[in-house]
Amino acid sequence: MGFDPLLNFNIIHVPARLAYWLARNYDDNAGVLNVGKNRVQITVDLVHKIFGIPNGGIKIVEKIRARDSNPVVKEWRDQFMDYTKVSPLGLNDMMVSDTSSDRVFELNWLVLFNTVLGELSACNTVNQRFLGCVDRNVQISIFDRSNYMITCLERTVNAWNRKRNDPFRGPIVLLAVCDSTQLFLI
Repeated sequence: MGFDPLLNFNIIHVPARLAYWLARNYDDNAGVLNVGKNRVQITVDLVHKIFGIPNGGIKIVEKIRARDSNPVVKEWRDQFMDYTKVSPLGLNDMMVSDTSSDRVFELNWLVLFNTVLGELSACNTVNQRFLGCVDRNVQISIFDRSNYMITCLERTVNAWNRKRNDPFRGPIVLLAVCDSTQLFLI
């Protein structure tokens, strides 16, 4: 599915204060993370280099709301009694004991990836908005996940209300890894 490089990725937690600082120091207009004297340009190529995930291929296009009229959305939702309350942790736990088809496992992995490394919903449930662009006959490995992470970063930073100290729900792992990568380059 194109996720092999993530199997050895070892980030379990990004502290909330660090997440807030990173999000506050990302300039979405310039696509730059300001880290002290240095500025890290966050590009699709950098995302690809760090995470090893595909850039190029089929663009992930989100809908405002995933609809059951889409067969892939329905296929994914049919495994839950209440798909509106699926948390990333709940989906992860379910995947560990998964006995469903390979395709459902692939969809679950994609949902988990796009939530944890892309965008968490406002009610801390998984991100389903992209499921409408997944065609039954398309291999998941050819989706442009690097570009999707950049799209999520720009959108979530733009929508984030810093003044109310709202939690940042965007790809904080991306910012944390880019920040630490920069520190190793100094």
